[in-house]
Amino acid sequence: MYRSVFRFWLGGLSVALMVSLCGCTQQKQMHEQDDESTIDEQLQKLGEELMAGKVGSIVALDPTTGEVLCMVSSPVDSARQFNRCIQGQYPPGEVFRVAHELVLLSEGKTIDGDFREGFLDMMSPPKYGSIQGSLTKWRDYMVSMGLGRQLGIDLPNEKRGVIPTADYYDKAYRGQWDGQTIMDDAIGQGVLSVTPLQLANLCATIANRGSFFVPHVVKSEGGQDTTFTTRHRTMVTEEAYAAVIKEMRTSVMSGDCKEIESFHIEACGVSGTALSKGKPHSVFMGFAPMDHPKIAIAVYVENSDSDIHDAVPIGGLLMEKYLNPSEWFDFEKPVDLSELPQITEEETYLFEDMSFVLRIPEYALSPQPFLANAEDFYNSCAILWNIYSNYEVWYRRHSMYQLRDDHEVRKTIQKMDVDIIRDKDLRSATQNYKDSMLLLMTGVLDEEGVSASDLIEPLSHVIKRKTYRLYDDEKRFAMSLDSLTDVAEGMVMDKFRKYQDADEQNQLKVILHELSTCRNFDEQCSLWRNWANCEKSLIEDEWLVGVGMLLMQSGNYSPILHRVWITWRALCQSRYYGVSRDSTIPNPYYNEIRKRCFITCLKHLESHPEDIYAMNCALVLGSRSNLNRYGQNLFGNEAVIEESIMLPMRYPSSDNDAEGKGEE
Repeated sequence: MYRSVFRFWLGGLSVALMVSLCGCTQQKQMHEQDDESTIDEQLQKLGEELMAGKVGSIVALDPTTGEVLCMVSSPVDSARQFNRCIQGQYPPGEVFRVAHELVLLSEGKTIDGDFREGFLDMMSPPKYGSIQGSLTKWRDYMVSMGLGRQLGIDLPNEKRGVIPTADYYDKAYRGQWDGQTIMDDAIGQGVLSVTPLQLANLCATIANRGSFFVPHVVKSEGGQDTTFTTRHRTMVTEEAYAAVIKEMRTSVMSGDCKEIESFHIEACGVSGTALSKGKPHSVFMGFAPMDHPKIAIAVYVENSDSDIHDAVPIGGLLMEKYLNPSEWFDFEKPVDLSELPQITEEETYLFEDMSFVLRIPEYALSPQPFLANAEDFYNSCAILWNIYSNYEVWYRRHSMYQLRDDHEVRKTIQKMDVDIIRDKDLRSATQNYKDSMLLLMTGVLDEEGVSASDLIEPLSHVIKRKTYRLYDDEKRFAMSLDSLTDVAEGMVMDKFRKYQDADEQNQLKVILHELSTCRNFDEQCSLWRNWANCEKSLIEDEWLVGVGMLLMQSGNYSPILHRVWITWRALCQSRYYGVSRDSTIPNPYYNEIRKRCFITCLKHLESHPEDIYAMNCALVLGSRSNLNRYGQNLFGNEAVIEESIMLPMRYPSSDNDAEGKGEE
């Protein structure tokens, strides 16, 4: 499906190797080499990385087929060949409540807050003739959901778990027991146990609204053997599944699983702890998307050290990576520098075309004001800076030495067509600006002391008035990114510290791994920014440029996407195009990437029309002069200034002239 960041030092997993890692070497003899594994190689690798240093297991299934997508047993026990996924038998703990609720709702029991009351009601007084009959009915439901028995996976030594029978309790309590006696069953403790595979399969039955396929690790070809293609239905009613799925979705949106709501998937989940002799185990099971599910997963972290919810982000990240592979990149030598634009001595210093023009007619009639004005905003800002940059070329001819003659510069400015702006007032203001700049070049305005900066102000005011009219508090609107940016770049500090602590030989491997295991695109952008803003990364600029390009080309939104673009642009210019005053920069190249990022913000606003951060991110991208803060955006020397502003930690011992000036 997609390549892993670690491919160049880990290599692929064959069916045989996968099975061996799972502790099932006998299985190698059961399948021919040509058999195709159901394991998603990259999901498997990521699962192994996430479970490194932990004891536990991960099982992920495709609920539509029963194919095993991921099976991680950590640590690998090569001595006993013990695979926790199918041989580990654990108390399911709090997550087992969903199984109880499915039974109770199917039996017409009302669950008002505490499902344990419904369990007691089912057990006493006996609806089914006796307490033994009640428990047998309850157990029949559980077995129909694949619990308390072998599922029949195509791997050896699968355990069955324990769903206790009435006979068991009759012997244990000599026939003297009732619902209170076996209350441990209601909370997923006591003698009751399941395997991680059974938990994942239980989740798959919920995702399928009442059916499952026998899990398998070798793709089934169908034919006469229907073992893995037969759909098995449970005893649970459709209404019960609908109620439980709603509850699991609520758990992700605002409950115990809310950590994964930030992922770009419509997930359903349930989490909790399971008591043990030591620290409690952390358990999660979930599926996504809620409708038309494609993955069901169970995560079991034994004796969780740091957090009882350790399993939740692991499950969320794996579901996200599987469902949205386009958001995650292979950072194996991310860019071929020969593909960067090549600048020749004959390269023009002037903007002589209208390639910067943005056309987005789909937003023209949008009820969201920012979207409706986005095209005019972007194009008017582009004309403003392009005319000013051409003026700078003319100005330098008069103040230093000739780059282009007066006639050529004026002719180029005249080509800037203001008719690309739809709004009448904004188009008129842009025309006035253009005419005034041409007049300034004739010397007519010299006696009045008018400068180019003076001419920018009226047009900027009109652009601002039309763009900022969404909010009465203009200052709040303009500065709203500050606090968010600080938070964003602080939320990945644990990952960034691993890079800082790594020795030089391994530091690149560490940062690429940490990038690949970020929980979402926001974290990837934030970690990339921290990586760039570090003296240690000076030897890795080629990687920084390449990874930054992949992030921006992905089409994914982050509220700090503007920072990624500005930082990437400064690094790219200073490293590959030079920083002398006469080093031309590939304006069309930078502008094209900026245009992509701007459109990404707009697409985000379609579904999040009140997102002030997305508006501000687009504002910065659209209004920015191409390279520097002062307008001389045809010359590379300002890349150093821009880099020092965006990446102050790269130069901790030097005086930073830009310190305190702020970003925008």
